[in-house]
Amino acid sequence: MAAVSLLRAAALGLVVLASALPSARPWSKEGHVLTCQIAQGLLEPDAAHAVRNLLPDDAGGDLSALCVWPDQVRHWYRYMWTGPLHFIDTPDEACSFDYSRDCHGPDGAKDMCVAGAIANFTSQLLHYRHGSADRRYNLTEALLFLSHFMGDVHQPMHVGFTSDQGGNSIELRWFRHKSNLHHVWDREIIQTALADFYGKDMDAFRKQLEHNLTKASERDWLSDSDISLVHPGKEKYPQALRGACSLFRRVPGPTMYATESIGLACKWAYSGVREGETLSDDYFDSRLPIVSRRIAQGGVRLAMFLNRIFGAHNRDCPQRSRAAPSSQRKRTNLEGNCPSPRLTRPPPLLFSPRVRRYTRRRNPSLRRHRCPKCVELKLPRENAAFCPLRPHPISKMRVVPDEIEKPDWALDGTPKIEPDSDLQKSVEIKTPELIERMRVTCRIAREVLDAAARVIKPGITTDEIDRVVHEETLARGGYPSPLNYYFFPKSCCTSVNEVICHGIPDARKLEDGDIVNVDVTVYYKGVHGDLNETYFVGNVDEASKHLVRCTYECLEKAIAIVKPGVRFREVGEVINRHVSMSGLSVVKSYCGHGIGELFHCAPNIPHYSRNKAVGIMKAGQTFTIEPMVNAGKFISVHIL
Repeated sequence: MAAVSLLRAAALGLVVLASALPSARPWSKEGHVLTCQIAQGLLEPDAAHAVRNLLPDDAGGDLSALCVWPDQVRHWYRYMWTGPLHFIDTPDEACSFDYSRDCHGPDGAKDMCVAGAIANFTSQLLHYRHGSADRRYNLTEALLFLSHFMGDVHQPMHVGFTSDQGGNSIELRWFRHKSNLHHVWDREIIQTALADFYGKDMDAFRKQLEHNLTKASERDWLSDSDISLVHPGKEKYPQALRGACSLFRRVPGPTMYATESIGLACKWAYSGVREGETLSDDYFDSRLPIVSRRIAQGGVRLAMFLNRIFGAHNRDCPQRSRAAPSSQRKRTNLEGNCPSPRLTRPPPLLFSPRVRRYTRRRNPSLRRHRCPKCVELKLPRENAAFCPLRPHPISKMRVVPDEIEKPDWALDGTPKIEPDSDLQKSVEIKTPELIERMRVTCRIAREVLDAAARVIKPGITTDEIDRVVHEETLARGGYPSPLNYYFFPKSCCTSVNEVICHGIPDARKLEDGDIVNVDVTVYYKGVHGDLNETYFVGNVDEASKHLVRCTYECLEKAIAIVKPGVRFREVGEVINRHVSMSGLSVVKSYCGHGIGELFHCAPNIPHYSRNKAVGIMKAGQTFTIEPMVNAGKFISVHIL
């Protein structure tokens, strides 16, 4: 698995024995994806063509694939200005939205709120009809921002009270875990509905929302003001979106949507909620219809905007004179009662054709010296992960003698006990006898890893490393746990450079300047011992040394706090703090795990701050701590 500039660093897979040691987010990813999927399914042909034309090739014409992009970049330095555009703060208990009063940034800058942002990016997209000659705006960015902010303005807690930051400071519990009121409306209600009613199937949830749309009257999914602008007598939704040219610039928009949201926030979100209480079935059952309706409304209204922006009726509308004096020109938007926002336009993006994310232009001199393919493809340093490292030929699966004790997946590749074990939900307190067996197994795994380390040098293949691991494990009477685990074809994992973890050993030769992580797990006398380490190959640059050194220090600091009574989530706080101070970032997609007679079980040990790991450490528990650190910003993980 590889990702941009994500380098797997030193981590300890050896079990840690507790007995041996003295925070405004938008709709969840699911909410935004559902909104954009509903909208794209309701686009007219001209609008659908325009959307596909503006999306980068790697999106595959799917708007929902990039609907969360504004959240992913809002903390990048170049996009930090977009932070205030995701929400609106209104006076406490006012339960109303007034654009001139409430739509401003923290510094008082006008129009810096989600309502102003929708109007601004709508105005930019109206330039699409000018063709490629009009380079004033990055229309791809404008499309993604508009799509995202249309979802945000329909989330009631994004138009919340100023003092509690839209519910972010109202701490409470959602069923059995800690949360806050903002997060409940952002994601908890959606994810609970997906788990309880749809088997975590997003398509099933979306189809139910669309089914409800087709059965509902226009008044159920459009506001009164919207209805007044659609063709009378048309019941099918796509027809309802087709407006005359004369109506185009009078479509009610984000001010009305924000007013709806603050009304719903007062009536349904804040009502009856006290800080510290537990919200459960009653709250969930009564609020789920509101959340579902707002997701659907966001999709419907986004489609209405895009159809009016890109539709045939807009093509025939009179265009403003480009030569008209600025004093006579008016900024066109879809908000009749909203002042014309003047937001700073961000610089253009470079869309990488290989990855489903965005990369910023960099000085070519910063590209990795050992990556000539980067120069050929003109990829910036942040895209070093998508340079020449690609899978190479893999040799046949190695054989294990019959006399070696094997786990239950050794023959057919499918674990039988692990998936349904009660230890996936509760953390086992191990007996002294079991812990002693684990000590022996981990000692064997350490010896095997040391043997692998001795053969690492430029020119050796990762498959040769795997051979050494396999033979050394068998020589000690153990079984290499990864072998055939869910059909994994090798006896260890070798993750080179930007590969985060679980790299498959193959015929690629290590090069001078590489770093390689070797992850070894041994099964011996009924228990597993898991550990790994990152090694330098030849002469490694200072940046790579800093990365590996920082990760090892994270491991040491995390181990230092392990003792009975410490919360599991504290491990991530310690690691994230040190990584941030070192100018690096933490991989959030993988975590440490419980281990023993099962290869993977509870608890999960996230390595990032503000995680939701549940539980405290107790004597007799065993688990791994495996910090994974990025040289650069962590954006996403890509499976090769």
